[in-house]
Order: sequence, then C-alpha cells, then structure tokens
Amino acid sequence: MSRSVIGPASAMLLVAVAVGLESTRVYTQAPGLDIVPIVGHWRQRMDGGEQVATVDGTKWDKKPLAEPLAIARELFKAPAGEAGPRFVANASSAGAFPLAAARGVDTFSVGNARVQFKLIAGASDQLAGLVFDLRPTGEYLAVRYNTKDGNVALWKFVDGARARLADGTGHAQLPLDAWHTLELQLVDRKVTGIVNGTLRVEHALDQPVSGRVGLWAKPDSVSAFKGLRIQN
Repeated sequence: MSRSVIGPASAMLLVAVAVGLESTRVYTQAPGLDIVPIVGHWRQRMDGGEQVATVDGTKWDKKPLAEPLAIARELFKAPAGEAGPRFVANASSAGAFPLAAARGVDTFSVGNARVQFKLIAGASDQLAGLVFDLRPTGEYLAVRYNTKDGNVALWKFVDGARARLADGTGHAQLPLDAWHTLELQLVDRKVTGIVNGTLRVEHALDQPVSGRVGLWAKPDSVSAFKGLRIQN
C-alpha cells in the first residue's frame, strides 16, 4: 500500500481504489499548495480561489540559504554522515536551481505527479518543471518545459551542476501568462514527462528512484504553479 500526504487535512481530497490487496491513493490540494521552499525566492498567494506558488528568479541573489541543514532535517528527518553537508553544498552551490518539495510526500517512487504551470517572465528563458528523486544529499532528477528549446527534457542535478539525460523530439512554443499542464509518470525505471498531453520525453534510468517530489524552475525565470496532484 502506498502512502502520501500533501497539505493540511482540511484541504485534502483522497481517492482510494482497491484492487485485490493493492491500492492506489490520490492526493490533491484543494485549494492549498503546501510546499517546502529549498532554493530560490518562493511566495504563495490566492488566484481565482486557488493557492498559487510563484518562484521569482529576478529576486534571487544566489546567496546561500540561511538554514539549509534545517531544511534537510525537516525533509529527511536527520541526515546522517555526509548527507547533511552534501545537501548544504548542493543547495548553496553557484549552479543551484530554484527548488521546492511537496510537504508530506516522503517518497515518490512509482505513479504520476501532475501540476499546472504558468510561464510569466525570464531574462533569457522561461521554464517550469517537476523535481523527483530528491535525496538527502540534495541531488535530484527533473522534467521540465522551457521556451528556449520549446520541448520537454529530463535533467539530473549532481555535485552542484545539472546534466541533460534526454530531450523530447516534439517542439512547440507555449504562450506566456497561460496555464499549461506538466505530468510526470514513473513506471519501474521508465520516466515519461508530458506537457499539455502532446509534448513528451521518455527515458529509462539506470536505477529506480525513491526520493521526494516537488517543483523546479530556472534562476532568472518567473513561473507559477498550482493544482499539484500526486498518485503514488
């Protein structure tokens, strides 16, 4: 049986479907969006009756986080050994990207994560993504859409730097200031990222994932997110 929680109980809609001894639980925020900001300048506000999380890269000065180790303890209990210092190093590195974790979802290893995103501004690019496999070391994977490439792509972040794992073949320029949908599907080691039901990227990982899930953006972009929904 899978277990995950997002947001306060008063703002949760739970759907449970049992098949034999297996069950799937779907948690969605209505209307809350409960996140733990890790890197970047995040704020939450109400928009049309829904809570929206906005990350503003123009206000991020890239200074180290005030308490990155405290954030690591909140997300991963008490990281032992080298995990704590590595989390601090990755979150505070010059190559860090704006990042927030979904509160209450301790592990996302199989299933679907879906969020609506709005591209608002950016000096050189506009980007929105879902992060997953976020580990106590601060390393993670992410699927994203950006306007520069006009596609969906899969990235990894390790040792303070990102690297591209796969590019989607389809391309389209999505309009700014409009809501779009990004979905992440995990089946065993296969990762699929889909935007608006048409643009997609697929990739087989070397090993299964098991870390936390959340939101991702670019340092100089302004992006908004709402309606985070996780089926785990």
